[in-house]
Amino acid sequence: MTEVWYPELADAIEAHAAALGVTFRTAKHHIEHEDWLLSALGRPAQHAHYRAAGIVAQAAVLAHGLCTNHGFVDGNKRTAWLLTLGFLEMNGYRLRRPHTTGHPVEVTRDWLVGLTTRAVTAEQFENWLRRHLTRIEPRV
Repeated sequence: MTEVWYPELADAIEAHAAALGVTFRTAKHHIEHEDWLLSALGRPAQHAHYRAAGIVAQAAVLAHGLCTNHGFVDGNKRTAWLLTLGFLEMNGYRLRRPHTTGHPVEVTRDWLVGLTTRAVTAEQFENWLRRHLTRIEPRV
């Protein structure tokens, strides 16, 4: 059994810095609710432990938590997306380009907005992710 990589606060700050094109130090100052951010980061492990959730389900609850908890002043959806992609890649999955009629960036944005507004559930997002993932060698 492969060990699962779970992102920590520093990983979230790094993803936020990348998403906004700022330094780590600046991104650190963008944290508005650290406890809410930590709560979102803890969701994947909690789902694995209490619900025997697989990696894709864990990625979906990570994205959902980061989008809905608003741990940063701005850029929560962008941060959620980068951290979710990193979580998936570190744990053996890569997103293929979605086969949709819309532009991939717009499609992804719509899913993340849906998570943020709670129009999309973590389970629906998980199903969408599953359709667009390919298995790779885990980085852990």
